Amino acid sequence: MLIKGIRSFDPENKHVITFFKPLTLIVGPNGAGKTTIIECLKLSCTGELPPNSRSGQSFIHDPKVAGETETKGQIKLRFKTAAGKDVLCTRSFQLTQKASKMEFKAIGSVLQTINPHTGQKVCLSYRCADMDGEIPSLMGVSKAILENVIFVHQEESNWPLQDPFTLKKKFDDIFSATKYTKALEAIKKLHKDQAQEIKTCKLELENLQTLKDAAFKLRDNISQDQKKSEALKAQMKDLEGIIVDTENKIFKTVTTLEKLRELQDQILIHSIARKTFFKLQQMQYAALAKENEVIQYTDEELKEWQTEFDERIALLEMKINKLEREMRDEETKSLSLSQSINDFTREIGKLQAEADAHMMSRHERDSAIGNIFRRHNLDSLPELPFTNEVAANLTNRIKARLMDLEKDLADKKEHADLDQRLTIENDELADWKRSFQQETETLLALNNRINEFIESKKLERLKDLQEKHSLSESQLQKSELRKQELNAELSKSNELMRNQDQLKRNIADNLSYRKTKSEVDQLTREFELLEEKAISFGTMSGREADLKRLYQEKDRLLSELNRCQGTLSVYQSNTSRHKVELKQPQYKDIEKRHSNQLIQLKTAEMANKDLDSYYNALDKALMRFHSMKMEEINKIIKELWQQTYRGQDIDNISIHSDSEGAGTRSYCYRVLMQTGDAELEMRGRCSAGQKVLASLIIRLALAETFCLNCGMLALDEPTTNLDGPNAENLAGALLRIMEDRKGQANFQLIVITHDERFAQLIGQRQHAEKYYRVIKDEHQHSIIEAQEIFD
Repeated sequence: MLIKGIRSFDPENKHVITFFKPLTLIVGPNGAGKTTIIECLKLSCTGELPPNSRSGQSFIHDPKVAGETETKGQIKLRFKTAAGKDVLCTRSFQLTQKASKMEFKAIGSVLQTINPHTGQKVCLSYRCADMDGEIPSLMGVSKAILENVIFVHQEESNWPLQDPFTLKKKFDDIFSATKYTKALEAIKKLHKDQAQEIKTCKLELENLQTLKDAAFKLRDNISQDQKKSEALKAQMKDLEGIIVDTENKIFKTVTTLEKLRELQDQILIHSIARKTFFKLQQMQYAALAKENEVIQYTDEELKEWQTEFDERIALLEMKINKLEREMRDEETKSLSLSQSINDFTREIGKLQAEADAHMMSRHERDSAIGNIFRRHNLDSLPELPFTNEVAANLTNRIKARLMDLEKDLADKKEHADLDQRLTIENDELADWKRSFQQETETLLALNNRINEFIESKKLERLKDLQEKHSLSESQLQKSELRKQELNAELSKSNELMRNQDQLKRNIADNLSYRKTKSEVDQLTREFELLEEKAISFGTMSGREADLKRLYQEKDRLLSELNRCQGTLSVYQSNTSRHKVELKQPQYKDIEKRHSNQLIQLKTAEMANKDLDSYYNALDKALMRFHSMKMEEINKIIKELWQQTYRGQDIDNISIHSDSEGAGTRSYCYRVLMQTGDAELEMRGRCSAGQKVLASLIIRLALAETFCLNCGMLALDEPTTNLDGPNAENLAGALLRIMEDRKGQANFQLIVITHDERFAQLIGQRQHAEKYYRVIKDEHQHSIIEAQEIFD
């Protein structure tokens, strides 16, 4: 555990104490700060401040003592949970000096664990109330046990012999009796509410049963009316079928009469049409004979010809389209080539002009070199024109000659005793040098221009463009030839197309003639069939008599059908009325509601029965648990008392629990002492030492009984008011407890005392390697020192 800024512990330094197994012994004089360690343990585990700490203001190091307006305190406790996991609990506090008062504030509560999968630290921040409930759960023990058994403040260590109200509250918290009593009361109340609900369910079920019976009667009436309606509908359907048959007969008769009239009209029309088509046939035959185009083929052959011509025409059209596309492509290509030729021509003209200028520069360069050589009597010149290598060589020779002249001029200037003639020659030589230098500079400029032209590779570009120009003109000529070929082929295809159209028209005229002839033959056959059909229909007067008889039969059948419809309307009206009644709210989903209500009733009855069982089982379990635990506690108390107490006036002590009333599971508790055959209440009848010893033994017994998952116990000044023999016996009892618990991995006993003799009795090497001494330094700050165990 780390303590910083709590009570007299320095807020600037960290004080760490490690709790050993099975014993951690802490000694020191009164006021050194030993009890602060127990207070920090209790606050870390339960969140409860020590008694009389003025809401935490006296628990944090006072800012006035530190000379500050604000001090901060922190407690860090590392512990293993009941499951064996390492947990670090950190609680931080702040105490601020305001103008007229101190202000205490808890500024942070953090739990830190290790993720078992990743091995990384995981920090969780909590509200103080959540942390107060989380830590007891992790330690596997209730908060009441931590407060009243494991970590008991020195000022509250004698609570077993306090007033009955306090004692009852403590034991109720330890036994968790309050929440179980509330659970029993809740079950009892729920049982009562459930019984009232069952009574209401039964009344509702009776009402739903009445509505269900009424709904069943309405549905039965609907079913009977629907059966009668179906029978009438079947009869009406038969009548309608007979009526339809009669109407069909009437229709057929009327149709026959109409057909007789139509046949007479059609015979007349066919006669006229046959004459008309016959005349048309004769006219078409005469026209074809005149043109000698009557083709002696069958209709199928003519149609095959026509199909073949259509296919040939389609192929010609595709070919023409293809040729036209090629023509367009060639024209596009010709335009592109013409454009390229124009571009090449312009660039060639530009480059040719630059080439001419280049030749002019070379001529000027050669002339300048010749003039310089002749004027200044240099060596002989090669033949014109000069190559670039020759021109460069001559230029270098001129530069060398210029350097020689400069050297001669300098040498001549050194001799001051030369005569006037030499001075004149020097002037002439200087003029000659200037002229020579100017010509040389002109020559260098021409050389630079020639070199720039050569480096730009414009001659090569000129030759390349001339070649491209010739190639483009050749391609343009080929494109023009291809266009002429395509035009010829296109003209030929169009001519073929026109010939095919003429032949196609001839075939179409022959087909039209054949069709007219076929229609004349068809009209002749139809005319003959109409005359035969008119004879088969019979006479007009006989058909009219049949029609009158059929109309009379239809009227009789309609009258019978109307009577059935009237009766059906009555049944359907009753059915609709009953259905409307069934749609009223009280009948809606009546079977489902009745079934749900029945299920709800049965479920409530079963639940109420289960509540009785739960109540009785919990009640018996609580009584059995309470009596078993009290028996176990009293057995341990008796054993410890007899091992520890050396007086002769009290044989034994025990805790008695009495029920507060019939039918309740609330207990009141008393600590009794047995003197001979008499049992007396110990409160108010024992000495201060006996009170301390009895309270300590009761805590030890409670720890033995309830702290199976958390085997910790902290004793703060257990020898207070004890005489020497009793203190020695208490040390022996604690040694026996440690010996009995040496196989329990989670057992830890923390003893704080100022009694050096008592510390030596329990501080043995087999139980601890070191003990802690708490003292105060020169600044009155508490410090914790680890020292070797007593020899």
